[in-house]
Order: sequence, then structure tokens, then C-alpha cells
Amino acid sequence: MLALGSGACLLVDDEDYENPMLAEASAANGTMVSSESEGETSTDGDESDTTGAGGKEMPAECQPSDYHADDFEGDALRGVWNTTGHGISVEGGELVLTSQGSATAATWQSLPAIPGLQVRAAITEAPAAPGVEFRLQVSAEDCRFAFIIGDGRIEAESHRGTHDNRVFDPDQHRWLRIRAEAGTTRFEFSADGSTWTGPTEVAPGCDSDDMLSGVRLELSAGSPDEVAVDYVEVCALAG
Repeated sequence: MLALGSGACLLVDDEDYENPMLAEASAANGTMVSSESEGETSTDGDESDTTGAGGKEMPAECQPSDYHADDFEGDALRGVWNTTGHGISVEGGELVLTSQGSATAATWQSLPAIPGLQVRAAITEAPAAPGVEFRLQVSAEDCRFAFIIGDGRIEAESHRGTHDNRVFDPDQHRWLRIRAEAGTTRFEFSADGSTWTGPTEVAPGCDSDDMLSGVRLELSAGSPDEVAVDYVEVCALAG
């Protein structure tokens, strides 16, 4: 489990969530597919299934048995989410993180510890206030890999330092992807969630015994600002 800083945070427990993409994969290959994880008490909300479209379809490189996605449809957080604090809402099919002088974080950490992990996220609104940063981070006990957006820049960062820093383009950098495998981690971005550019590669990755199991979305403390995310996907990479 990852330690969370001060401010609002959001945890997901997908114990009762069945992704229709998993059901389709199960029907296609004749196997039973399930996702199980531990969590705390869940909130009441819309638990309807998610259907993929365009860049939101399950990528071929993902293992159907370890595939998790949320496109934040409905007008409330689904019952699979556990929440504490404030500054997190679902509005118009987007997860909105609002910062008003304190950090706001959403952490999806009820995931199986796996050596090869891919995370994709679609960012529809980035922070604009000076000094405020948005972070999409994949973590393990002793390593981390993150995209950071703030002050008109986008960075690729790890526990080893900053590996790429360029001007942020809200169109070209709408989709972010982190592929963390044994020995190498790749940072990539896309306008449509299908065609990826980059990558910035970091080698080596985590130590062999550091199994990636936490995904964190965070808006730092600072002037009032917000970030909107309309899709988050986590999967184990097919071996």
C-alpha cells in the first residue's frame, strides 16, 4: 500500500466491479475472468459497467485477467471507489480534482502486485495556475515513475531524476501512458489514445523484487485550480 500525503484522497476497491471488456474476453476464449482486490468501505453510487470506444478499448498488449478501467460515466463516483477528504468529484463523465491550498489525490492501489504494468490516462483539463502541478504516477515500495504537468511544461520523472522536459501541448499530450516492465520503463503520449509518440525510456526500472501496485493522480497544493481526467486504465502486460 502506498502512503498518501495530506489533503483529500480517493481509493478504489474493484471487488464488485465487472468490466464488460473482461466479460467479452472471457466469452471469446471460453475462460472465466475475474478481478479481486481488498479495500475499505465503498460509497454508494452508479456501478454500471464501462464500454470502451476508440482509445478506450482494451489494448492488445493487456492481459484480460488483469485489466481495470474507469471512464467516470454517471453523475457520482461508482460504489467501487472509497473516498476520504474533499476536492474530488465526478462531473460530465470526468474525474475532477480540485486544489484550494492543499493537495488533492486519487490513488488506485487495490491492484495485484505485478512486474509488468501499463497505465493510460486521458487528461481533458490541465492545471493553469502558476506553481500548481498534476502528477500521474506509478509506484512500488522503492521506485516511482511519473508524468508531471505544470507551468506549461510536461516532465517524465522517476526515482532516479527527470528524464524529459518539454512544452505541454493539451492536444498532443491529451493521453499519457507509462509502461513499466522489468528493466525498462517507457513514457509515451498521444492525441487519440491509439498512436503513441516518444518514448522516453528509463533503464533500469524497479528492482526485481519491487512489484508495481499503486497508481496515483495528484494535484499539488497552491492557488485554486483543477484537473479533469475522463479515463484511467491499468493492466498487466501480456508476457
